[in-house]
Amino acid sequence: MIKDSKLYDLLAVEPNASENEIIVAYYEMAERHHPENLKDDSHDSVSKFDEIKFAYDVLSNEENRKFYDENGYDATKEKLDKLDGFSYDDFTSQNFYNNLTNNECNFYQDQKYTKNLVFPLKTSLKDFYRGKKKLFEYQVLVICNDCDGTGLKKASINCSKCFGKNETGNARIREVCTECSECPICAGKRVVQAHKQIEICIEKGMRHKQQIAFTGLSNQKPGYQTGDLIFILEQSKHDTFSRYEDHLIMKHSINLTEALCGFKMLFRHLDGRLKTITHPGGEYFHNQTIKCIPKLGMPKINSSDFGDLIIKFDVIFPESKSLNLEKIKVNFEKVFHLNLL
Repeated sequence: MIKDSKLYDLLAVEPNASENEIIVAYYEMAERHHPENLKDDSHDSVSKFDEIKFAYDVLSNEENRKFYDENGYDATKEKLDKLDGFSYDDFTSQNFYNNLTNNECNFYQDQKYTKNLVFPLKTSLKDFYRGKKKLFEYQVLVICNDCDGTGLKKASINCSKCFGKNETGNARIREVCTECSECPICAGKRVVQAHKQIEICIEKGMRHKQQIAFTGLSNQKPGYQTGDLIFILEQSKHDTFSRYEDHLIMKHSINLTEALCGFKMLFRHLDGRLKTITHPGGEYFHNQTIKCIPKLGMPKINSSDFGDLIIKFDVIFPESKSLNLEKIKVNFEKVFHLNLL
């Protein structure tokens, strides 16, 4: 039981959120509440952004997160303030920027990230059940190694115009050296396209729309921090099962004789094994009867426990005047041990 949920609420995540969920939530909330994106540099907007940053700093650290869960917000803030001999409040955006020169202030406020690179990832229900490692190939922009992101061809120290500086002119007006033109590799764009491959681990029990984030693997851009590479899991339709949270749901049709006298059904589970469900009879299965079989559902993430299997039975009734009296008689004798004459 956690002492309070303030930091989780700031990131809009549950107290049992995984590390990946916290990372994704932080970047979404930080982008949404950044004063520059809001075009609002008021104290309230800066303070909100600082609270989100503090929440991430605590919850992304396993030791700090555990301390916060056990002791709450005030104790955690006090601990971090004492840890390095300064108050965290002194380093919030408003106070920190006020103590900087104009150039330094602009440097910290202008820290920007490239946009997150987001891909949907089709995932079968079987992969959600068993777990799966997938290799994913994608194209991404990286800073040109040939020009180090300047967009200019490396100047020769023997250049008679710029002497290796890539620019000419005086202190007021600077011009690109015509002898040292744009980089032939990136054509002056400063970035080039690269082919990348990454292994994605889908853990047992993960869910539809769950996100897997890789920090700092988005497109690169000179002067920017690199955003994240994010995969959104999209569950493919299964022929037999549907899913609700940690439970599996399936439909099975039986005829009227089976509803009255019992039946045995076989099906193949997501782990590949054949399962048998037996109904001995003596209890009438009406249409839309629901049976719950414990521990045959989906695995619960980060747990050895399983959800349940829920079976909805559809009873198919015979058409008018199609009942076979002899067959009904035989089945009744079998179930109720009667000798009908």
